[in-house]
Amino acid sequence: MSLRNEIQEKIQSTMKSGDAKKLSVFRLIKSAIKNEEIELQKELSDEEVQVVIGRQVKQLSDALNDFIAGGRQDLITDTKAEIEIMSAYLPKQMSDEELTAVIEKAIETLGAKSAGDIGKVMGLVVKQTKGKADGAKVRKMVSKKLTPQ
Repeated sequence: MSLRNEIQEKIQSTMKSGDAKKLSVFRLIKSAIKNEEIELQKELSDEEVQVVIGRQVKQLSDALNDFIAGGRQDLITDTKAEIEIMSAYLPKQMSDEELTAVIEKAIETLGAKSAGDIGKVMGLVVKQTKGKADGAKVRKMVSKKLTPQ
């Protein structure tokens, strides 16, 4: 079953269970997927659906940081719950050790030696990890490896 169809089934089962918060999250995901399909004029593959969900999680994470800064505990709790529900449909994130190994191999492959090579290394690492690592985390780790202390 495709991820898109799985989300549709979750909407139906959540409607039956009466969980309004989860239903809202699944409808948000479905809407984002539908908007992307309209824009691309095709049905999305599972990988493309994961990219859309990843984008939603990123937006929620940014909002969460703002809510934390503003001390909005009610919104913090709701947003964390939404992120948790959406994250279940994303690929498992790589551990720091796994990511470090990928970064070191990319640096070696490209012969990167300075901060000027960060972009090249980032491009290769992001291509290899395909949504299994947060871009900001990758950038931070690559920068740490390539900039002198």
